[in-house]
Amino acid sequence: MGVITAAAEDYSEVLHGLRPVGPAMAGEDVVLQGLAPEFSRAHNRLGDLLRESDPRTTYELLTEWERAFGLPDGCVDISDDLVARINALAARVRGAGSPTPQYFIDLAATVGYDITITELTPHTVNSAVNYPLYGEEIRYVWQVSSVLNTITYADVNSTVETPLASWGNSILECVITRAKPAHTHVQFSYTEYLDEFVRVTEDGHYRVTENYEARIVEG
Repeated sequence: MGVITAAAEDYSEVLHGLRPVGPAMAGEDVVLQGLAPEFSRAHNRLGDLLRESDPRTTYELLTEWERAFGLPDGCVDISDDLVARINALAARVRGAGSPTPQYFIDLAATVGYDITITELTPHTVNSAVNYPLYGEEIRYVWQVSSVLNTITYADVNSTVETPLASWGNSILECVITRAKPAHTHVQFSYTEYLDEFVRVTEDGHYRVTENYEARIVEG
């Protein structure tokens, strides 16, 4: 919750209310009236300080935040897109998490992408006969799936140079690749719909999800 802003009139009323009572204190005090705007300014700047302490809402200190976290990092040119810069900063700040699938799903969400993650496993004697003959090295490969064209819309924080909408997945690939464990390899798979995938079930059948309608096909 943000700090409630205060106008000069608010502080003038408070300051006059703190004076001793009596005939000598009747009317408005020009000194207190002069102090009220400065108290109001200091009060509201305190609220700005709290806002700037959060990388998701920073504005005045955005450049300082970026310098502290090594941004921009050359992945994409977002120098003129305020929203993209804030999203990239939030993703970098979150970048110290443990490398679990949920961590990468949350990381992608901070830059505006919905993804699923598939962890691949080697073929074993317990695998279905139609399961791919993956070797042991497949343990170090994982797949990120997302829609083919993620749309990023401008909002109230965008600058006049920011497009009303932009398409692409370059930011997603940059953020995920930068954060992935060094010994792993990540593959990116794009489909028209996020749920449009073919997977092998435990009983060896194929689960096909297309246009948000799932069906099971025997292998």
